[in-house]
Amino acid sequence: MIPNEWLSEEALRYGAIAAAAVLLGWQYLVDAVKAGWKVVPKKLPTPTPVDPTLADMRTVLDLANRLRLRNCEEGVDLCQQLIDVMLTANKGKK
Repeated sequence: MIPNEWLSEEALRYGAIAAAAVLLGWQYLVDAVKAGWKVVPKKLPTPTPVDPTLADMRTVLDLANRLRLRNCEEGVDLCQQLIDVMLTANKGKK
């Protein structure tokens, strides 16, 4: 059973206004959704293969940068030494 206050003249008026707004604005809403959907990538890009050694060096460089921001010169120097060791170790492999 529908409550009586839902069938009042004021409720019906608001319902009619809402229905008219939906009917008039429907095409604008559909166009906005279509335009937004065009922006969404259809296929996620595949990650490029990364050499694990380069990823490790990147990690050390990020750490060195964080230490530099904290004014930890000794830590930055140790990171530099580690990068030097990693670079010389790679030369021996090739």
